[in-house]
Amino acid sequence: MSYLNRITGLIMVCAAVGMVPVTLADNTSWPVPPLSKTPVPVIPAKSWLLMEHHNGWVLAQHQGTRSLPIASLTKVMTAYLVFDRLRAGEVMLGDKVMISKKAWGMPGARMFLPAHSSIRLESLLKGMIIESANDAAMALAEHVAGSEQAFVKRMNRVARELGLMHTFFDNSTGLPTGKNRSSAHDLGRLASILIREFPQFYTWFGEKEFAFRKIRFYNRNNLLWQTPGVDGMKTGQSRAAGYCLIATTQRQDMRLVAILLGAPSKKSRNESMKTLLGFGFKAYETRFLLDATTVVTRMKILKGSSYQVDLGLMQALHVTLPRGAFNMLSANVYTGAHPSAPIEAGRQLGHLTLNYEGQQLGEYPLMALYPVSRGKWYHGLLHQVQQWWE
Repeated sequence: MSYLNRITGLIMVCAAVGMVPVTLADNTSWPVPPLSKTPVPVIPAKSWLLMEHHNGWVLAQHQGTRSLPIASLTKVMTAYLVFDRLRAGEVMLGDKVMISKKAWGMPGARMFLPAHSSIRLESLLKGMIIESANDAAMALAEHVAGSEQAFVKRMNRVARELGLMHTFFDNSTGLPTGKNRSSAHDLGRLASILIREFPQFYTWFGEKEFAFRKIRFYNRNNLLWQTPGVDGMKTGQSRAAGYCLIATTQRQDMRLVAILLGAPSKKSRNESMKTLLGFGFKAYETRFLLDATTVVTRMKILKGSSYQVDLGLMQALHVTLPRGAFNMLSANVYTGAHPSAPIEAGRQLGHLTLNYEGQQLGEYPLMALYPVSRGKWYHGLLHQVQQWWE
């Protein structure tokens, strides 16, 4: 069986041999997959969006690029920046964070941090994520950047770097004293990037409770108790923003990210989110097609120490389509002229296209899975013998 036939077979039967979650973080156009004929539900909110996590495909939306107040959804970006500094080694989970008078005085949801005390950074992160604690968010911003003002500058810079075109931050907490705004598109993108880049920390968004100094705090995302499969992410509410929610859920290979902004009440927000997620699972399905580094095809190499090189994807490949539509999916592999050695690992030498009903659905680069050095004089002779036997 050829490798192309193997891919097509995988598309047809979707043999699940492992999964590596991948989001294409450089997708700024928000590609739309073939849409399901299942009616999209009516959602009473100013803006909402349902996306598939692996490729960032938008499955349904209403005013998804509208920039609106986001209240405590702000803290998703605050958490992302702290996670990024942890990754860089600039801060540690065990750091003792000094609680300033400004952090101590934060109104709204809080951990009741004593002024001038030293609190472990990990505890502050969990308090901000689970309890939505404003005092914890302020303390983290000051610890990471020296001041909230400097931290907010980082927030806006990173938002631009991530392609969040409808987002602006004025504070690190989401308190209504600021002018924080974003769109459902941008928040879905941010949520998906955070899940992909920081899976070790993302699980904290799904923790139902957190104890700190004999006080037990409960996650404000009621869907963690009410909806099987929901494993994060963040709530927000203010007079200007209304009731907001980012929710993430997974069933088998399918992970959905849903964003709802400006719902009229907490009950409406929760029920609408359940409806939206239910629609996603009813109307669409995601199938795992190829693992990262799986050999897709082989390519002949000129003047190399090896006669050929294996080509594959550097990221796992998932596809989401309307239910029952996978029999209309096909694949093609394209490679150029035979290259000459040396070949570096990761060099693109072709691409794989997926097609749906005759239209190209996606294009994925095929990379050399290992390096091939320049060959000696006798390699040419060996290659000729190998070709003769083939």
